[in-house]
Amino acid sequence: MSLRSILRLVCLALAMVALSGATAPGRAASGAVAADPDVLLEELERTLGELLTPQPYDYLSDGRRDPFVPLIHADGMPTREDLPSVEDLIVVGVLWADTEYLALTETRDGRSLVFRPGDEVRNGKVLDITESGMVVHHSHYGVTRTVTLRIASGEEKRDER
Repeated sequence: MSLRSILRLVCLALAMVALSGATAPGRAASGAVAADPDVLLEELERTLGELLTPQPYDYLSDGRRDPFVPLIHADGMPTREDLPSVEDLIVVGVLWADTEYLALTETRDGRSLVFRPGDEVRNGKVLDITESGMVVHHSHYGVTRTVTLRIASGEEKRDER
């Protein structure tokens, strides 16, 4: 709500009080003009309705992702199209604690992602993460295979990984 809208609302409320004939405690009403409270209430409701109604907003993406679209969908899972494919993943590191391993990955377009065993990739699922990489069960054109993605040495260029 803008400052102008707030000021308009305050002025309207003050006008309601002034026109209703209300006075401060201990003061006598001196020539106050009485107004119909129903009319004032209707005006206040109309003004509040105008001020609190959200204005439509059109986002021009210019090829960028719409920031107003949630990254996580209603069921809590990304759509199949949002999942990275195995061919586009580069394992850049592995973190581990006592019982859990996390694979730190990048996609070819530069997005950073973290995977745990059981996480989904496009047409597949992460089976295991070891100290040396990530094992993915992957189906492509009806052929199912298990792929091991080793940690990239960092010496190759991004296009060669």
